[in-house]
Amino acid sequence: MNFNILCLLAMISSTLFGLAFLFFPEATTATYGVSGWNPGTTGVARLYGAGLLYLAAAAYAVRDTADSGLRRRWAMAASAVSVVALVLSLHFVLSGAANAMGWSTVLIYAFFTVSWFVVGRRAA
Repeated sequence: MNFNILCLLAMISSTLFGLAFLFFPEATTATYGVSGWNPGTTGVARLYGAGLLYLAAAAYAVRDTADSGLRRRWAMAASAVSVVALVLSLHFVLSGAANAMGWSTVLIYAFFTVSWFVVGRRAA
């Protein structure tokens, strides 16, 4: 996989999930077995959606760069952040806070953790 394709995958997944969390936070998280909403949890879910849209915009901004140093820094930073998200999503599932659908989030973050790391190593 190359940098451009991985950026495109990040843009697509971040945009889709970002919009879902932004506009339909309760319905989106209900898929994962999350309930008990109040204005605060709705606000946090929407902020998460906005954060995913920032990620999509950033991936769009760097996608076509020819600067190998920038590609490497971006990929390694994205891999590091994906590790954090992977650990959090794994805890989310193993603690029982999410249903079996939560494993899809674990797999998505595992994919991006490994893919960004591999792409970043190749950009050197």
